[in-house]
Amino acid sequence: MFIQLFYMEGRLCYNLCSKGEFMKRFSTFLLSLLLFVSSLPLFSALAAAGGYEGDITRKCLVKIEGSAKSKEMIFDRMYKSFWRIEKKHTRSLTIKLSKDFSKGGLYLCWAEKPESWKLYSGKELVAESDDKGFHHEYVPLEQNYDELRLEIKAGEKRYCGLSELFITEGEEPPKWVQRWEPTLEKADIMVVAAHPDDELLFMGGTIPYYANIEKRPMVICYLTMANNMRRSEMLNGLWRMGVKNYPVIGHFRDISTRNKATLYQKWGGKNKVNAFMVELFRKYQPKVVVSHDVNGEYGHRAHMIAAEVVQFAAKNSGKEGVFKASAEKYGTHEISKLYLHLYSKNKIQLNWQEKYEELDGLSPLELAGLAFKLHRSQQKNHYMGKNRLYNTEAFGLAYTSVGADEKKNNFFENVE
Repeated sequence: MFIQLFYMEGRLCYNLCSKGEFMKRFSTFLLSLLLFVSSLPLFSALAAAGGYEGDITRKCLVKIEGSAKSKEMIFDRMYKSFWRIEKKHTRSLTIKLSKDFSKGGLYLCWAEKPESWKLYSGKELVAESDDKGFHHEYVPLEQNYDELRLEIKAGEKRYCGLSELFITEGEEPPKWVQRWEPTLEKADIMVVAAHPDDELLFMGGTIPYYANIEKRPMVICYLTMANNMRRSEMLNGLWRMGVKNYPVIGHFRDISTRNKATLYQKWGGKNKVNAFMVELFRKYQPKVVVSHDVNGEYGHRAHMIAAEVVQFAAKNSGKEGVFKASAEKYGTHEISKLYLHLYSKNKIQLNWQEKYEELDGLSPLELAGLAFKLHRSQQKNHYMGKNRLYNTEAFGLAYTSVGADEKKNNFFENVE
């Protein structure tokens, strides 16, 4: 026999019942509880949606085609899970804005970009997708709408997915909402990292200083991208440092191998990786390039390859006979200088410790540290400071077409 406990009129009561009857009643209870939870708009998902200035998502009613789990995925603020729409399918969600809404916007964070999306109010087209390819995008709303409908169309050959949906309010978008500009056509400085967060852990204050203090046109390039969560963390970190132009994301797989030769092979061969980097140099025409330690900081093969290919590109991007296709498309280009992290020759020492008003009283290194905190999936194994063994202020001049450094305290010494 089983004992069933329940409350009635403020008293704890019990019934004796058989195992079969108990399981039947318990199953009915669980089903009722699940139906109740799924009927609550934004229930537990929106418990995690707070903490963002100007975020009013919890005040709005959102209905989504799919299960309650699909709804939770776009409000969990984790960037890993996402509402998946299979290829060749179109799905929609509806948004009932709060009654006091006057002006604001939708902030869409895509795990995989759709072929297209359209935002309607009734039959009126409010906004639609463009071809810029940004995975985080902001859609301004200039007025209140009775109800909005977001239609999302997956491509013919690939699924798409919405990772996070934020609804914001205010005359201007909150500072944390990203409004990306296209990648610059021409850069003063190019930062080449093997993975998202390498530009912080090993190059320290490079991006905060040259983007905000010297205000140098900058292109940031990554060889690999593990998954949609890492991409969102990368974008969050870059935006926190004041970067406004979308980065270049390579198509090479983020995989671990025993040696460089195997990794080159997995990436299509050394020739393919060299061609990729030479094309980047020619396309964006940087004056200065900054990248990894030749020893891979702690022996990481992808870091080593990054250091190798930027050295190859520095020596060969100005030669017409090397990778003729990109030379014909963009012309040749010789960079002024290449700096590698911890390079043993022609050493220079940067200062990322000085505080600046332009950085709200922070130092470049402190701002890089705040950006790294937004790489939440990496906090267990890495932290800013752990890598003092790999001094982020120590670089060496690995290539120059403008002569040697004398002051040795700035990447742009001798560069016009």
